[in-house]
Amino acid sequence: MKKINADRLRAIVYDARTRLQQVQLYDVRVGENNNYR
Repeated sequence: MKKINADRLRAIVYDARTRLQQVQLYDVRVGENNNYR
C-alpha cells in the first residue's frame, strides 16, 4: 500500500512540476509578445 501511494505521489509531483514549467514558459512568451508585465 505504501508503494502505491509513493508511486502516485511521485506521479502527482512530476505532473505538477511539468505543468508549472509549461505555465512559466507560456507566461514568459506572453510577456515578451505583449509587454504583459
